[in-house]
Amino acid sequence: MGFASFLLIFLTLCPALAQIVEDTEFLIDGTVKIAETDDNYVCATLDWWPKEKCNYNECPWGSASLINLVKFYY
Repeated sequence: MGFASFLLIFLTLCPALAQIVEDTEFLIDGTVKIAETDDNYVCATLDWWPKEKCNYNECPWGSASLINLVKFYY
């Protein structure tokens, strides 16, 4: 009974403790460079849609999704 009581009190207090709000202030200096990208930078994205997912009866991506890439790799 002791553990159940402790668990009930803990689960009741967690949301209450998460609601504590403090004022914060952020300063973002946009003039400072933290990284540099050269001319050889390539960005590639993959979606999570299955190949059956189509928009307006068009399926432009075919089998080009992350799900199919994982299936192909393994």
